[in-house]
Amino acid sequence: MVQAADKKEIDLMVIGNPLLDISVWVNDTTLLEKYGLKNGEACLASEAQMPIYAELLAMEGMATMPGGAGLNSCRGAAFAMQQAGYETKGVTYFGSIGEDENGAALEKTVSDAGIIPNFHKEKEVATGTCAAVVVGKERSLCANLGACIKYPTDHLNANMVRYLSPN
Repeated sequence: MVQAADKKEIDLMVIGNPLLDISVWVNDTTLLEKYGLKNGEACLASEAQMPIYAELLAMEGMATMPGGAGLNSCRGAAFAMQQAGYETKGVTYFGSIGEDENGAALEKTVSDAGIIPNFHKEKEVATGTCAAVVVGKERSLCANLGACIKYPTDHLNANMVRYLSPN
């Protein structure tokens, strides 16, 4: 049972599917063709597309950042509140990541952005990733949802009580 002293006040609580976005900017469609991606479209990764993440991580000029619609919204809200000088009590995010290097990087970046991370950590499944290949003005996305689809409701039930008043 959570005691009253353990409760934290927050302004915003978001639940979503956290992904580590891995972005590269390239001059042609060679990489897209290699992995069967269409310019400007998004897809869920097939088994044949899974090697794209390691390839992108090894590319010069690659960038990683937190992703997933809920996490992007959470980051945007936290940033806007900070920029506006709003006396925020806090922004918290719930989701599932893997117990791996990508999950640790994602958790650190979220925390560094002023968001309270509430991640369930999967031992058996890797952190979700999204390859973002930019050719000209078009962005092609290929998502491996990984651990983010393994979020257990018991994690939410056990942890959100810290933020909800009994009223």
